[in-house]
Amino acid sequence: THNDTENAVAGSLAAVVAGARQIQGTLNGLGERCGNANLVSIIPTLLLKEPYASAFDTGVNLEALEGITKVSRMLDDILNRIPMRQAPYVGASAFAHKAGLHASAIVKDPSTYEHVDPSVVGNERIIPMSNQAGQSNLRRRLSEAGFEVEKGDPALGRILETVKAREDAGYSYDSAQASFELLAREELGLATTMDDIADVLGATKGRVYHHFRSKNAIYFAVYRQAMQYCFDAITPLISLDTSNISKLELMAHAHARVMMDTLPY
Repeated sequence: THNDTENAVAGSLAAVVAGARQIQGTLNGLGERCGNANLVSIIPTLLLKEPYASAFDTGVNLEALEGITKVSRMLDDILNRIPMRQAPYVGASAFAHKAGLHASAIVKDPSTYEHVDPSVVGNERIIPMSNQAGQSNLRRRLSEAGFEVEKGDPALGRILETVKAREDAGYSYDSAQASFELLAREELGLATTMDDIADVLGATKGRVYHHFRSKNAIYFAVYRQAMQYCFDAITPLISLDTSNISKLELMAHAHARVMMDTLPY
């Protein structure tokens, strides 16, 4: 079923209702011209939506369905394609909740804005930080990063203002969890201090400062080196869109943390 008018999925589902018992499609809708019926959209719809779910047997069980996001993204990776963030069910934005009121409702009852549980298709809910974020988004994002902050804490307003100011300057924290965590640590007063380093190393603060200036300085030096290393290693293999840059950033932070743990001081 070709997708020349963006109706391949709808046409396939209509055909099933009309009596068709075989659908021809492709993963991620790959195909000539405008592509073909996207099986990554059709299969979950047949399994999870009525009137299809109770009337038809697809041969795919719910356990297997949990792997469909991984399969979709793996295919794009093999073909060196950038995954479509807006793809139904499997896209990175399929379960993203950006606006403050929207995110607040999701926390109270996910079914208000999610047509299925994202875990059923192997995807995940994302509450991105942006200039549209409210304190509900922020507290949830902080919780995911391991920071429990009370409602009304003045630091919440400072973090939101910093995020908005930096987005106006061209930065993006939508999927850059590591950068957001560093920003939050600074505003919450949780940045590593020289006293922390001295305690860990069993040395005087003066000696630590003389050798290292600050642990943050060492960390960022290691991070920059790790970022360059990861960038050099991964650039030939994948297309560096926004989501992959964020993954690269997380890889570099993880590498830097490991390196910090192995410093012989």
